[in-house]
Amino acid sequence: MRKDLSIKRNYQFRYIFKNAKPIRKYYTTTYIVKNRYNKNRLGITLSKDIKGAVNRNRAKRLIRESMNLLNKQIKHGYDIVINLNIFSKRLKSTEIYNELKNVFISMDLIDEKNIN
Repeated sequence: MRKDLSIKRNYQFRYIFKNAKPIRKYYTTTYIVKNRYNKNRLGITLSKDIKGAVNRNRAKRLIRESMNLLNKQIKHGYDIVINLNIFSKRLKSTEIYNELKNVFISMDLIDEKNIN
């Protein structure tokens, strides 16, 4: 994901947290809001329970990779903030991918016919 397509500013996160309904799953809480651009923007937040820079960076890498795989299937024009609640060193990228895919299917951002 390109840097200009990421959500980094505090006011952007506050807007999304205020206006989006949280979708809670086992590993993640996802917030989705329609934006005025024709592209999806991604913000990643982590809970304070994830100790160590190595674990936090690995968690962000797993989320970014899952979003890169899903980005072609998701409808465009949304701000997406993903908060990782639980992290384990054994957490696989496929678990994050499947959880995010289920979130986007439940929000009708992915057609079930277009899923690989």
